[in-house]
Amino acid sequence: MAVTFNDHVQETLCIPLWCRGKAGDRFPEILIDKQAGQIIENMEYDFSSIEKEYEEYGQICCLVRAKLIDDAVHSFLVQHPDAVIVNIGAGLDTTFSRVDNGSLTWFDLDLPEVITLRETLIPSQSQRCTNIAADVLETSWFERISSPEGCRFFCIAGGLFHYFPESEVKMLILKMAERFPQGRIVFDTVSKTALKIANKKINKSGNFGVKMLSSLNRNSVESWSDKIEIEEYTTFFRNIPRNSRWRFSTRMNMNIVDTFKMLRWIQLCFRR
Repeated sequence: MAVTFNDHVQETLCIPLWCRGKAGDRFPEILIDKQAGQIIENMEYDFSSIEKEYEEYGQICCLVRAKLIDDAVHSFLVQHPDAVIVNIGAGLDTTFSRVDNGSLTWFDLDLPEVITLRETLIPSQSQRCTNIAADVLETSWFERISSPEGCRFFCIAGGLFHYFPESEVKMLILKMAERFPQGRIVFDTVSKTALKIANKKINKSGNFGVKMLSSLNRNSVESWSDKIEIEEYTTFFRNIPRNSRWRFSTRMNMNIVDTFKMLRWIQLCFRR
């Protein structure tokens, strides 16, 4: 299938897709994503630039984020098998195919142009999985979330909030807390140091359209409202064994990132 991207931002959607589909073959102990692999095989697209730019450490970062999301969803489904799960900033994500328990209701949300691309590359998998074309900050999409009575809300936002100012992330999460009491949201965030490093790399690449804008930490998030509670705040690679066959630089980077909390994983609960 031939694929045409409208801009560089859309092209970046292929990075996590490629990592899950191809890098997952190298690191199956972290994640196996068969659907991502199938999508890549069906695409007429040259992934060589991604393969060259994203070496071992970058590939593992993408896989670990996906694994953290999978683990969080699986854990929530143990208590709430009929949960309503919303994947905001879904891009070309394939989490549904990895975590579906046959009972959950799933929504993948992204901008209209991204959903158009998504529907071209990822065929509908289930009547319980729906795409929503909307701006995540325009919360009218809340009304499109069909939630059977008694079902709990769970939101995943992988690799998303770095690209919004903290004020906008705060506004969105507080509106979620008001609309979906007792719900949860999980997301990753970066330290200020990691933010600076990432933006230097972005500037060197000339890809100015994807600059990171915010760094969220425990103190700032806790100060937002008494309607949210931090249930989990941990380092990114805490449960990932360092495989001796990985490069020394990869294992060292993982240790540095965890030691200085440069990448964080957060789960929030919405209080009544």
